[in-house]
Amino acid sequence: MWLRAGDLQLHFIENESMPVPGPGFPHFALHVDGEQWDEVMNELGEAGVSFLSAPSERDDFGTRVRATFVIDPSGNVVELTDVGPLPV
Repeated sequence: MWLRAGDLQLHFIENESMPVPGPGFPHFALHVDGEQWDEVMNELGEAGVSFLSAPSERDDFGTRVRATFVIDPSGNVVELTDVGPLPV
């Protein structure tokens, strides 16, 4: 289920069990402005944040995007991406 809240989106994916990271695994995504991407990734690394995958680029939504995954203190997988809000 994908919900739109103003110019933001909230995506829900239902699974029978918690799969290992891969396509469609349970997570939520937070936008990191592309102009600040490198600075934010460096600051997270310097703060000791463990990345599940190194920051990288991929084709998504018909464009090239940057993304990485981290685990928050509660054990939730969080995707950090420069994919911003979609036009309303």
